Amino acid sequence: DDDELLLDLLEDVLEKAGYVVVRAEDGRECVLMFKAEDPDLLIIDLDMPLRSGFEVLEEIVRDNIGRRRFLILSGRERQQDIDRGMRLGINDFIVKPFNGAALLKRVQEVLTS
Repeated sequence: DDDELLLDLLEDVLEKAGYVVVRAEDGRECVLMFKAEDPDLLIIDLDMPLRSGFEVLEEIVRDNIGRRRFLILSGRERQQDIDRGMRLGINDFIVKPFNGAALLKRVQEVLTS
């Protein structure tokens, strides 16, 4: 995500729950981070600078990079975006604004599925 306040909130909520967080502020940085870190879960926004969330997911899937647990966190709630994400293998789609407790529950569900 490119929203610094949202990134801080996400990081705070996830770290308080015991998760290790690695941040990326644009799509290009996200791909590089994903390749280097191979995270257990990628939480990604669709609207980011340099590469969209879909472009990032498409590259990860195309190049068969790392684990495949994806959660889209987006201000968009269009069915076509959800469908496109599902075709790319996302595990969940959360619409902003979000509730921290609900986000943690869905993160846990994705990680244990």
